[in-house]
Amino acid sequence: MFLTSEEASPEAGSGGQEHARSGRSAPLPRRRIVLSCAQCGGRNYRKTKARREGLSPLTLSKFCSTCNAHTQHREAV
Repeated sequence: MFLTSEEASPEAGSGGQEHARSGRSAPLPRRRIVLSCAQCGGRNYRKTKARREGLSPLTLSKFCSTCNAHTQHREAV
């Protein structure tokens, strides 16, 4: 029921340190992006995107409350 000091050590199963001990690199954090409407330019949505080289800009069909219609929303610069 109670843990001894050896069983409660931080090395015994802490989730965040597994990458350092196993030799794998830690995953890169995701990048925050803003989607803007292609017609009116309104910045309506916030998303996250993988942080990798060579990814094309994100384009999604989303509802724009300003245009009151589904339009293409592109990754804002």
